[in-house]
Amino acid sequence: MSNMRANLATAFPALSDASRLATSSKSELATILSRRHGLNIGCWNLCSIKCSLTQAFVAEEFYLYNLDILCVSETRLNEQMTLDLIAPSGKKAIPLNSGPMDGSGLAGVGIIMTPKIASGLLDYEAVSDRIVMARLKGQSNNLTILSVYAPIRDAPDHLKDKFYADLQMTMNKIPRKDILVIGGDFNARVGTRLNDSEWAIGNHGLGDRCINGVRLLMFAMLNNLSVANTWFKHKPCHTYTWRSRDGRTRAQIDYLLVSRRWKSMIKDSRVYRGADTGSKSGSDHLLLKSKVRFRLSSKKVSAPRRILDTTKLKLPEIKETFMLELTNRFTALQDNDREFKTNQAISETETSAMTEQDNFNPSLNIEKRWIKFRNQVKEAATKILGVRDKKSKRWISQKTMELSVRKKQMTDKHSASFKALRQECHKSAKADKQTYWSNVACEMEKAAARNDSRKLYQLLGESTGKKKQRSTPTLLSKDNKLLTSKEDRIERWRAHFQELLHLSENDHSQPIPSHSSSESPFLYKDCNIAPLQAEKKLFMP
Repeated sequence: MSNMRANLATAFPALSDASRLATSSKSELATILSRRHGLNIGCWNLCSIKCSLTQAFVAEEFYLYNLDILCVSETRLNEQMTLDLIAPSGKKAIPLNSGPMDGSGLAGVGIIMTPKIASGLLDYEAVSDRIVMARLKGQSNNLTILSVYAPIRDAPDHLKDKFYADLQMTMNKIPRKDILVIGGDFNARVGTRLNDSEWAIGNHGLGDRCINGVRLLMFAMLNNLSVANTWFKHKPCHTYTWRSRDGRTRAQIDYLLVSRRWKSMIKDSRVYRGADTGSKSGSDHLLLKSKVRFRLSSKKVSAPRRILDTTKLKLPEIKETFMLELTNRFTALQDNDREFKTNQAISETETSAMTEQDNFNPSLNIEKRWIKFRNQVKEAATKILGVRDKKSKRWISQKTMELSVRKKQMTDKHSASFKALRQECHKSAKADKQTYWSNVACEMEKAAARNDSRKLYQLLGESTGKKKQRSTPTLLSKDNKLLTSKEDRIERWRAHFQELLHLSENDHSQPIPSHSSSESPFLYKDCNIAPLQAEKKLFMP
């Protein structure tokens, strides 16, 4: 798991930006959740998320059910695999994945959150292929989220012991003041409370307690945790979280655990049967959603930057139109200047004051002319070229979305008509994917025909799955711990450049300063890379 943080920070710049929150001042923080709206936390066993169709539908369900944080289990993703969760509507979700190191494709857990929530990320750790942890900045107390996937009932006892030992070791590292929430598939039935000594569970659990349920109950009581979804009374169809493929067996094995001290902040917890992963076989688990009253902090969200679509200048007709528009605007600007100079009527005192100001500040008129020039160029470019569209292209057709809606509306999930509709939806999605890649190939041919190498290589990178390596503000120590304080970051850079330049204390007459008045902009570069790569990354334009 050593390279997990660096891989995720490179793949998801939003997480990289979020790591700077630890050194941000209080004035830069803004409350993004109020006590009225609260926070929606869910857990869901996906059975697999390798398919691109499943990734798109999970992101769509994530926003459809108004979730802020989702603990997912059994993702079956390897440690080095990263993914972009982009819904068909264009919305993007930020995933944190932890998979097996041996590449077996078994187990795997993750935490999915909105970009707004991810901006308050303080730290995260991929503990194992069954446990992942994320820590979020809170207004009064920080929030720690754990996503887990426990071994099944028939698994050997040593696997179960290892899972709970790793989970307990992770619990011991969490600060006591943090609000702790654990969500995932525990593969255990805790049932209902039998006596007052079992204060960790409520009176509305389902089924009889099994041996795994005894393990979970002992773990919860040892760590002062409460099983949230056993405290709220709902219909049985809104309580069980797993159903067999034939529909005959149902059980409650997915749970959301919260610190006993903060149990009152859970306002409701229930299951939503309509959530669908969109995969060919679907998931036999249901989405568990809990409403939480908790206030998180985040960096202020600035307005999105508008980037002009300069690639259109490669087209001769667009280029000629743009040059004509600039010529007309500059001609009109010169005429307006002449008219203003000839017809201006101001008092003698104002004239003398203006002359005196121009004599003593010759750069004032130059600045005004530059602002007029800049505004005219921007207005002409916006009118002719337009703004580049940053939204992701929707590759799922409307037909596939309608089939998905019809599939979700069917009540009998085990009928032949439902299975036929699910197969039809999957085939339609595969056809949409084929159409999408055909359109990408046509765009690549057009880009090559007009010598637009930038667009061509951009499409090549998207088709091969290779992403542009961005410099990230994540700064890690040699033992892969996130550095947040200014002194630690400066010292880490000092040690890095000593190793990079092969310097020792006797090789230079002037020692490298260990403290500076202002933080260098290079402090937000990633120095936890090979020296040759770091040299290129820091000094190449």
